[in-house]
Amino acid sequence: MIAGDTLLVGEGTHLTQGARVVALNVLDGSLKWSHETIDHVESTPVVHQGRVYIGAGDKGGIRCLDLETGELIWHLPGETYQDAETSVVAYGDRVIVGLGVDGHAIVILDAETGELRRWIETEVPVFSPGAVADGKLYIGMGRGDFVNEGEPPAGELWRIDLARAEQDPEYTHDWKVQVSHTILGAVALGERHAYVATRRGQVLAVDRHTGRIAHEWDAHAPIMASPALTEELLYVVTRSGMLYGLDRETFEPVWQFPVGSQPSVHDPGVLSSPVIARGRVYVGTQREGFRAVGEPDQGQIPVWDGELGGPGVGGNPLRTAVPGLGAYAWGWPAGLEGQTDAVVVAAPPAVMGNRLVVPVAMPGVAGIPAGLAALQPMDPRDGAGSPLWMHEDPAGVHHSPAIVGDGDGATVVALTGKAGQDAPRVLLSLAMADGSVRWTTPVGADAPGLLRVTPDLILAGEKADTLAAWSAEGGRLWSRSLGPLRGLSQVEQHRVAAVTDLALTLLDAPTGAVLWTAPVAASDPGFARLDGLRVLVATATGIQAHALTDGAALSGDDWSAPAHAVASAVVMTRDTLAYVSDDRHLIVLRRDNGRLAAAPFGPVFPGLPPMVSGDDLLVTAPDGSILLVDLDGEASPDRVLRATPWADASWVGTPVAPSIFFRTGILTPRAGWGLVSLETGP
Repeated sequence: MIAGDTLLVGEGTHLTQGARVVALNVLDGSLKWSHETIDHVESTPVVHQGRVYIGAGDKGGIRCLDLETGELIWHLPGETYQDAETSVVAYGDRVIVGLGVDGHAIVILDAETGELRRWIETEVPVFSPGAVADGKLYIGMGRGDFVNEGEPPAGELWRIDLARAEQDPEYTHDWKVQVSHTILGAVALGERHAYVATRRGQVLAVDRHTGRIAHEWDAHAPIMASPALTEELLYVVTRSGMLYGLDRETFEPVWQFPVGSQPSVHDPGVLSSPVIARGRVYVGTQREGFRAVGEPDQGQIPVWDGELGGPGVGGNPLRTAVPGLGAYAWGWPAGLEGQTDAVVVAAPPAVMGNRLVVPVAMPGVAGIPAGLAALQPMDPRDGAGSPLWMHEDPAGVHHSPAIVGDGDGATVVALTGKAGQDAPRVLLSLAMADGSVRWTTPVGADAPGLLRVTPDLILAGEKADTLAAWSAEGGRLWSRSLGPLRGLSQVEQHRVAAVTDLALTLLDAPTGAVLWTAPVAASDPGFARLDGLRVLVATATGIQAHALTDGAALSGDDWSAPAHAVASAVVMTRDTLAYVSDDRHLIVLRRDNGRLAAAPFGPVFPGLPPMVSGDDLLVTAPDGSILLVDLDGEASPDRVLRATPWADASWVGTPVAPSIFFRTGILTPRAGWGLVSLETGP
């Protein structure tokens, strides 16, 4: 602990007696003062209002020292406050201490005098440092320690209202969550969740208000240290030395890096908690010393990754909750309004900020040529407005375009035509500013509409059975014949998964090298998604999961999805996967293991996937209306999903393609109406 120009550190391991708390000058390393305790000091000193608070092991009790002089201000004996191993929490005029073996308690003390304000007994030892927010203490505990798992293993996370604890002698906690093993590290608090890791390797996000487990991830190795939290990622390091960065909203592993070695007789493994500063992660290890991992983020280039924003995205990359109730706002092209049965817009548009790039499949309807149209709707009362620009192509555009970047500097990428057309087809790149052509390259007449983009790479089906890659400047990098293409995952960590009729293939995206191939019976439409350490793929018998490392099919506790054939794109919320089955039902699965999260819901409109709305879903009813399906509640195969009307769109033409989120509502392609906007009213 550093306070001003003072570095404070405790001495000793578990068997040490007569250890000290030492204060050093951080500028020259000179000793400022030392204070000897009866026992060891494994807890980190805590500085609060000019005082130093420490827990001093089995016998040393709890001590309060003057920061400047080291003079003892008050001391609570270890005979009463047994095994005060954990770091003290200082909050306002209180200090809170957990008591371990033989203590089994959480004690609230007066910071000024050390007077006991409340003693709360626990069933298990308390070794985890607590965290306080809004007057609530979040603290973990369990039977295990850094050496032993505990017999039997058990752990808990509590939330305690500190004010109520002092006022009501019968009160113990607001809620507690029981977990399989001890929580040794501190609790990391986000806006909505408390994050903890267990000695078994479970990483949990617990709703701060309800105590419900919102997300769970298994590191498959013990975690002895505290998690660290940033705006986007949660960092944990296992005892075996693997550092993980998890997306804090989805718990998908974003990256991993080995920082230490496997534990041994002479090496206890990695016990140091990660610390985040200036774009790097810092971890202390036993053998490899102090490690710094990562580079500062220079800013990500935004991407709309083809249809629906990419595999699993569900037309709503930020998972924004659609507010209120929706109603018809406008249709484009203007004046169409059901005067024809023509399908003018056959695929969802691409969105970047307040701009839309709309694929136009059929020429000459309402004076609009086939190709691409860029729109920038401003006020729902004014409709979509006139196109900012149009790119004409006689083959039309029947598949969703992609966008790389934002504003006028962005690039639009699209495949023209559709399989089976006679007209020449191309892959093209346009400037978002004015629609001018940057480059084009021909593709086969039988090419599927598969398209994925990154800031540096473009992947597309060049022929029915051939996947190819181009640079952002249009240079052809590679092509590979794989078999009849059905689906293509997002590009992640330079890898991409391609689905053919009979196989799932993982490739190195920059080179096209095949990393592995696994047999599957793919659905049509196909779907593949890199999801942490798994690859998910849609098949005629449901969603399968394969190990990212070697393609081995996962089963049992790792993955057990029901046999509901996939007949739409698959979308993902934080906790679930959802799609429409061939019998026209909405299927919702648990994202962690593939099991049913609810009973099938239906009937719904065939072939159209749901759209993500926060943690819920919007689905299209058989008559074309839009329903909001509430996913809140405990996942269970018997749970009955409830749906409420969101927008009556039964009169606005037949849906022909999935919906996407835009502004305060959705955009839905409809026969005879073109692109229809359903928005929340003012």
